Amino acid sequence: MTALLRGLLNRIPPVRLVGSTEALVQRVLLAAILWGVFYGPPLPYPDLPEPVGLARWSSLWQSLGWDLSRFSDPQVWATTRTVVSICLVSYVAGLGLPITVPILALLHIGVRTVVNSQGAPHHGHQILSLVLIAQWLVLWSCAAARLIARLRSASPPPWAQPIRVHSWIWLYSIAAAAVTYPISVVTKLEVSRGKWLENSHYVAAQIVKTNRQGYYNSLDPSLLNGVPLARSASDNPAHDRYRYPVPVQAAWLKDHRSLARTLFGIGFLLEALAGLAILNRWFAFWIGLGFVILHSSIGWLMALYFPLNEWLMAIYFLNAASWIAAFRSRELPRPSTATWIAAATLTAAAFAAHGLPALSPTATGMLRVTVAPASCLSAILSPVTPASLEPLNLALGFVFQTIITTVAFSSLMAAWRHLSLRFHRPISQA
Repeated sequence: MTALLRGLLNRIPPVRLVGSTEALVQRVLLAAILWGVFYGPPLPYPDLPEPVGLARWSSLWQSLGWDLSRFSDPQVWATTRTVVSICLVSYVAGLGLPITVPILALLHIGVRTVVNSQGAPHHGHQILSLVLIAQWLVLWSCAAARLIARLRSASPPPWAQPIRVHSWIWLYSIAAAAVTYPISVVTKLEVSRGKWLENSHYVAAQIVKTNRQGYYNSLDPSLLNGVPLARSASDNPAHDRYRYPVPVQAAWLKDHRSLARTLFGIGFLLEALAGLAILNRWFAFWIGLGFVILHSSIGWLMALYFPLNEWLMAIYFLNAASWIAAFRSRELPRPSTATWIAAATLTAAAFAAHGLPALSPTATGMLRVTVAPASCLSAILSPVTPASLEPLNLALGFVFQTIITTVAFSSLMAAWRHLSLRFHRPISQA
């Protein structure tokens, strides 16, 4: 058993070296996300009625003379945005990272703590906090190792060399994002007593709930479109669940229970295996692509959106800059011209189909999934892109999805060639 484990560990390749250009692209995109998070007016929450996390340490904040609810103060918020702006410029330039990253992490955690202390916590931002904390720990660990080596008049360990810092930031950012998904698996199994997959078709009821929640929040009549229920409405609207139609997606899941279990089972398995993304760039790519499609599908089915999850997958898992660098340096075989043309054609077809007018909500939702990678990049850049440059934003999204599609084609063709050679048997002569 020990020999088998040792053999498996020895097959894991070493952490690849992340180049400066790839690291710059990752920092620019993460800075754009953070600017979007802090962009806007002060928080409209002068109180913390249901404190969570750091907000529960009231004695600590009192001793420091600080109150998290002060993020609602316009002057404090203006100062916060100024500090964030300076830190983001420094972060993009790669200067003072051991100082700027902790500041950004603490400010993001503080702001989201205030939001989650209003009685309706939302877990759409914790993945970004975890990525920032992971980068913080990497930077401080490497800096501490180099400082100790300098005090001892010795050379720092190879893993702490400045040239390796970008690689550790990339790897631990993936690990921090990936670890959130097995926790979801454990929670599903614990709450359902191991019957989550068996009962997964009941997600249809959750779709109805979120859809009607959206209607009562916005009073948007389009949210009441769907399949009418056979049962007539009751006389008491306060307790009437049959008054409005149910979404088409919910009706479909109810009528196709076995297929629904299969689809949710694929997502369940993807969440359980998310940790494999740290093994190499190929695992990270396919797991990241799976999660981008998964979250886009959940957004269509349930109107539950987790954009930060998708965006971080696009930056660190799909990581288009790393594939371009690998193709240019011949580290990986360059895709053929035919592969690039096929990928660009498929991407153009997806863009054209997504833009067709007068489509049904189901068709629109399904087509939105086909352009999910491009939508990720466009959404990341949107807060920092002027309206006049929106066509450029869309063009970059097109290029990004073309690269991702090319990498996917190349991977599938390489796998096919490998299997063909592995199972090929020469014909024996008589």
